[in-house]
Amino acid sequence: MAEERVRRRGRRRRRRGGGGLPAVERQKEAPPGPQPPDWQWRTFPVFFALVLGLFVMGLAVAVPALSVVLFFASLAGVAFGLAHIVTRRFIARRRR
Repeated sequence: MAEERVRRRGRRRRRRGGGGLPAVERQKEAPPGPQPPDWQWRTFPVFFALVLGLFVMGLAVAVPALSVVLFFASLAGVAFGLAHIVTRRFIARRRR
């Protein structure tokens, strides 16, 4: 009698996990994941991150010639970006 119980338990365990479909077919039925966002590359945050990175690189690396030109160009870009941020803040305060 004890042997019959063991056999029954084994049968029940095998039947539970089946699910009816093989693993390959279950993966095909899964809904597709979220699509990556459509990134807009020519925007202010991307521009500002680029010139800020160039500016930090110009401070960290002291190589003459081309890096001097990039440093001053990035300095102008950072100045423009900060002016853009500050003027937007002033305009937002006036509208309130």
